[in-house]
Amino acid sequence: MKLVLEDKEYKSFGSDFSILQQYLENHGIGVTTDTHLGTNFVHSKTFVSSDRYIIQSANLTHSTFKTNREHLFI
Repeated sequence: MKLVLEDKEYKSFGSDFSILQQYLENHGIGVTTDTHLGTNFVHSKTFVSSDRYIIQSANLTHSTFKTNREHLFI
């Protein structure tokens, strides 16, 4: 499994993401940034596994589920 993070946001949080990256990689989840994609600010979030996929505009925050109008497709 691999997680792709937006490079500009990834770098703006400094060591916070390096701790997260190390944790995920220790649990078998590869982490990379989007610099190799040649895009700028791709805001969708996508999860793909062998039996399902999730495409969403939502950030996984409290306001996503309580106050915002977000879209999640499974």
